[in-house]
Amino acid sequence: MNLFGLNSKPKRDLRIKINMPKGWKQLSTEQLEDVSRILVDMAKHYNLTGEYSQGRLFAEVFFRLNGLVPKGAPGHDDREGEDMNGMENLDPETVALMHTYYECEFRDEEKRRQMQEVDGEIVPVRIYVWEIAELTKLLQTELDGKGNPVPQKGGLNWLLQPSEVETFPYPALTLSPHYPETEEKVGKSDRKKRKAKDKKTEEKTFDGPSMYMQNFTWRQYRIACDYISYLQKYENTLARMQRDSGKYGVTRLMQVQEQVKKIRSSFMACLFNADVTHVDDETGQTVTSPYFITQQVHDNAPYFYDFPEEKFQAVLLWWQGMMHYLSKQYPKVFKKEKVAGEADDPLKLYTRSTTTMIKYAAANEEEVNRTTYTIILQHINDMAEENERYEQMKKKK
Repeated sequence: MNLFGLNSKPKRDLRIKINMPKGWKQLSTEQLEDVSRILVDMAKHYNLTGEYSQGRLFAEVFFRLNGLVPKGAPGHDDREGEDMNGMENLDPETVALMHTYYECEFRDEEKRRQMQEVDGEIVPVRIYVWEIAELTKLLQTELDGKGNPVPQKGGLNWLLQPSEVETFPYPALTLSPHYPETEEKVGKSDRKKRKAKDKKTEEKTFDGPSMYMQNFTWRQYRIACDYISYLQKYENTLARMQRDSGKYGVTRLMQVQEQVKKIRSSFMACLFNADVTHVDDETGQTVTSPYFITQQVHDNAPYFYDFPEEKFQAVLLWWQGMMHYLSKQYPKVFKKEKVAGEADDPLKLYTRSTTTMIKYAAANEEEVNRTTYTIILQHINDMAEENERYEQMKKKK
C-alpha cells in the first residue's frame, strides 16, 4: 500500500511511519489525555444531539496519536482502479467515502519541517479515508454465520473495550486551592479577602496512588468507591437534564453542575495524599509523610476544584482499569448478579462488609479500616468461595 503519498511530487520520496498504540496500557500520559479529550468532546456531542460516530472517534484518535492535524475540510477525487485491499465490493456510498481524503501536517513544528518541507515549502500530507479505515480496523468486512459483522482485532478497536490502564497518570502534583464561590455570590470586599488568603496559602504537594493502589487502606478504597457511585448518579442526572434543559431551567442546571464539580474534587482529594504528621504503623514513631486521613476529602477538595476535565477523564480511565484488574484478581467480589429492586446504598454495603469482616478476621472496625484494601478484598473473595462450596455440598446431600 502506497501509504500517505504527498499531494505533489517532491524531489525525495517521503513516507510516514505509523506507530499506533495497540492497547490502553501502551498509552503515555500525554496520549491518555489526548484520548480523554476526544472522548469528553464526543460524549458532550452525543448528550446534546444523540449522534455518535465510531468513524469520527477512530479518525480523531488516529490523527491525534500520530501527531497530525487536518487542514481544512476533507477533499474528494475520482480515482479509478485504486488498490482498495479487498474493499472493492463495498457499497457505492462507502466507495465514495473511500475516495475522500484529508490534507494534514504534523503538529510538532520541528517534525513538520523535517518530514514535510520540500524546496522551502511545507507540502501537506494527503491521507485517504480508506487508509485510516484499514489502519484503525474500522471496517468490519467479515460476517459470522448469522450474517452479522465480525469485529476486527487490532487497530483502534481497543477503544471500544473497557480501559486497562493500571499505572496512575499523575504520581505527584503540586496545586493551589480554588474555592467554588462564584463572582455573583461574593462581594468586592470578600473577593479581596479571598485573594489575600490565596496569596498566603502555600501550594500543596500531593502523592497519587501507588501501583495497584497498594498504599490504600480499606477506608480510603471504600470512600473512593462511594464518591464514584455518587458521581455516576449526579452525572447521569445532569446528562438527562441537559437533554431537556428547557424543562429544568438554567439555575437548576447550574446547581447540579456545581454538585458534580464538588463530588469530582472530593473524589480526587480522596485519591491524593498530602504530608500529614502521624504515627507510623510499623515503627510506632511519629513521622510526617503522605498519609490518608478522612478529613482530607473535605480539606483538600478545593485544590482539585478546577482540575482539567481531560485530566480527570484520564483518572477515570485509570479507575476503570483498576476495577478491571481487581475483578480478575477477586472475581467473587466483583461478580455481577441480577438483583431485584434497587441496589444497596454505600452505607448498607459498608455496614454489611465491615460487620462480616470483623467476625471473619476477629478484628474491630478501626483495624479493618486501617488494613490494606487488597487484604480485605481477598478475605471477602475467600468467604464467597467458602459459601459457594457450602451451598454445593448442601445440594449433594
